[in-house]
Amino acid sequence: MNRNYNRLLTFDSTHQALQLETILDTMDIDFDIRPIPPALYAGCGLAIEFKSEDIDTVKQAITEHQVVSKSFYKKVDKQYIEL
Repeated sequence: MNRNYNRLLTFDSTHQALQLETILDTMDIDFDIRPIPPALYAGCGLAIEFKSEDIDTVKQAITEHQVVSKSFYKKVDKQYIEL
């Protein structure tokens, strides 16, 4: 299934990735937790992928719940560009 995810969020800690996954599960956001693409490097190896229209909601969840994230990326074709 192609969900047209075009934003990716990385973490330094698996705990932080799983914490945000739990938070987003309670919200109306279509997302997926996945391994970090091989072209990128980030501490824990997990990333959350989501649609661009949800970026403000994801950022708000990070702030409100004090989740420590590493970097946001935009997917362009098969490449990721850090935002």
